[in-house]
Amino acid sequence: MTEFEYLKVMVQPKSTCQKKAVAAGCYVGEQFLTAANYCENTGQVCERLDKRTGASTELCNSTHAEIILLDKLKEMDLCMIPSIVWVYGHRYVCSECADDLYQFGIREIRIREH
Repeated sequence: MTEFEYLKVMVQPKSTCQKKAVAAGCYVGEQFLTAANYCENTGQVCERLDKRTGASTELCNSTHAEIILLDKLKEMDLCMIPSIVWVYGHRYVCSECADDLYQFGIREIRIREH
């Protein structure tokens, strides 16, 4: 199973976003560490459902999968920084997430849309 196939399988049950389920993952040694985007408005109708991606973000109270993955990495006592992050569910990574990942030491972001 490829990294993107694994993220595709895990994203639906883990993501709480009604608009766009996104997962991110990277290798830490032999382990493939994953995270999915998280919306704090669970149980409510998403006000952004009919909006284009990237629009009306002020209505959203969520955390991107890339940031959750990065937080997990920061909590670990890493001997080596992962070099690649895979992102499944989007066409792009927002500039804030990309900047944070690169500043942490990630060298490459691979992306695949649903």
